[in-house]
Amino acid sequence: MKETNFKTDTKGKESKKPDIKIFVSHRIDMEAETIDNPLYVNVRCGAVYDKRENVDMLGDDTGDNISEKRESFNELTVMYWAWKNVEADYYGLFHYRRYFSFSGEKPKEVNVAGLYKENYFIQPTIDKYGLNNDELIINELQDCDCIFMDPIDVSMISTPKGIAKTLKEKWMNCDIILKNKFITLMLLYIKENYYEIYISAEKFLKSKYHIGYNVHIMKKEIFENYCKFKFDVLFYLQPLIEEDNEYYSMQMRRSIGFLGEILTGIYYYYLIDKHYRVKTLPLIYFEHIDKQKKLMPITKDSISVVSIVDDYTIEYFAILLQSIIDNIKNEYVYDIIILEKAIHKDKKNIISHITTKYQNVSIRYIDPEYFLGNNGIVMEKSKDYYKFIIPWLLPNYDKVLIIDCDTILLGDIAEIYNQDISDYLAGACKDIMHLGMYNINENGYVDYVTKELKLQKPYEYFNTKIMLLNTDKIRNSFNIKDIFNKVKTNKYNELEQDLFNNLLNGKVKYFDYKYSIISEVDTFINSRIEYAPKKENNAYRKAQANPFVINFNNYPKPWSNPNIPYSYKWWEIARKTPFYETILYRMTHEQSNHISFTTLDHFSKIMFPLRWLKKVHKVGYIRQIADRLLPHGTKRRKIVKKLLYGQN
Repeated sequence: MKETNFKTDTKGKESKKPDIKIFVSHRIDMEAETIDNPLYVNVRCGAVYDKRENVDMLGDDTGDNISEKRESFNELTVMYWAWKNVEADYYGLFHYRRYFSFSGEKPKEVNVAGLYKENYFIQPTIDKYGLNNDELIINELQDCDCIFMDPIDVSMISTPKGIAKTLKEKWMNCDIILKNKFITLMLLYIKENYYEIYISAEKFLKSKYHIGYNVHIMKKEIFENYCKFKFDVLFYLQPLIEEDNEYYSMQMRRSIGFLGEILTGIYYYYLIDKHYRVKTLPLIYFEHIDKQKKLMPITKDSISVVSIVDDYTIEYFAILLQSIIDNIKNEYVYDIIILEKAIHKDKKNIISHITTKYQNVSIRYIDPEYFLGNNGIVMEKSKDYYKFIIPWLLPNYDKVLIIDCDTILLGDIAEIYNQDISDYLAGACKDIMHLGMYNINENGYVDYVTKELKLQKPYEYFNTKIMLLNTDKIRNSFNIKDIFNKVKTNKYNELEQDLFNNLLNGKVKYFDYKYSIISEVDTFINSRIEYAPKKENNAYRKAQANPFVINFNNYPKPWSNPNIPYSYKWWEIARKTPFYETILYRMTHEQSNHISFTTLDHFSKIMFPLRWLKKVHKVGYIRQIADRLLPHGTKRRKIVKKLLYGQN
């Protein structure tokens, strides 16, 4: 028996508003963001396989259901469950990452499937497309019987065999996931049992417009007939598809779901042919939909460490992580939080593997883009601003230690974290290079520091590569939007470091230099250190003898050039990580490209002197050089001869 859900007004009378239920199919192997809108019914697809505990989202495994068919029917198990078990005036089906735009707005970007693409499923985008506006959705349905997605020109859709001219060709091009014989069998069955719909199917497949993804909103009567037709066809095809599916890939096992997409478009054409009031709306694909939870400290006294990492730097973060693990103590719990930028899940799994045997080390990820977007902060190169938002991004933390991923620890990081900064906004080391630059007033640096940064004590400028933040005090001292307004109105040489120095001016506790020893990769850096005040220089050189933290914030990095100072310590740690071979490959690949470019550059430069020497009869000398660099019979000798003499 179907469930009934009548809406009532405050007097208990039945509401005149239609009972609209849009069922949103969710995966059981991930948690996606949801929308706070009474019209949406979030349902776990394939809930019969869900082994998680304390899940409060509805599942498609109650009443009359086909939940066990999730692998082949995909989101259609949710559609079937809604059809058989829930009463409504309108039935809709969305995916956890695909929603109609009810506002008429649509993104400029389109993905390879031709769908409008939005990066983040956050409050501003939810508002932008009217997804949480139930009145707007109701109004869209007032003048129509059903809604489908805006048709997509097949020329916008990539297929394994190139661009198609018709919709049928588009699906035939996908033979590696949906065998052509299944489409043929489906059309034959429709022709024999639903001839009127078959006429519409012919029109649809001859067109060049794709309508699919099993998304729709329909009046009850239309939905009932649609489900009878759709599931009759799919249940007929299922045993024919599964009889030889032993060697199918995961995609091929989803053939029923893909056929269901074709049936969506066929039924769209059928309803138009039958003169139903059909409307289409833009279908938005949301790239990042993971549910963002507010992190809590692992324990009251855990060592909270934050690092900013993306998919390219994750390998280098692994070295930092290994250096932390090499020095941990059993008495502490290490709560390591990665502010991530599109890190591949396989790399995350490798990072987890590094910490597996350490019960007191936790690794968690948070994507700051959700926070930035939800707070209306839109910036180019947003990763450069992540450090500024940490106090508000982690509202349950009173203190965190920020450390860059091009850094290694030679001692227990808890020693730095446990520094008392209760009377300060932050703790950090002075930037020894800055002190030297200020002393020699390099390029008018004194004016910049005093007029732009407005530092009360220029010789207390600090390094932000490793920084202990009193996040509680910072939240109480600043408004995050004021900080970003400051970013927009000031021109900093080094955005992150200069802004922090400007904001925390005079409210920083200065640590021993041993917590931020830099790699002096060239004489330029060394000279700047030597120009620092004598007292500071002596303190820094003393700390250098017994470094606690080594920061490779200059170029080249140890993974680019193993000859720079302290790189041997970095590589010693790198050899312990699962990314060691990847880092080696990346370094040799980059170096080989650099050598090839440099060789070509030098070669082009020597050609002109060779031509000139030839004219002044220095042939004997040239030949001696050529015989060494360009041995007889080699391909490169033939190329040079052709360039010089036009000979083959």
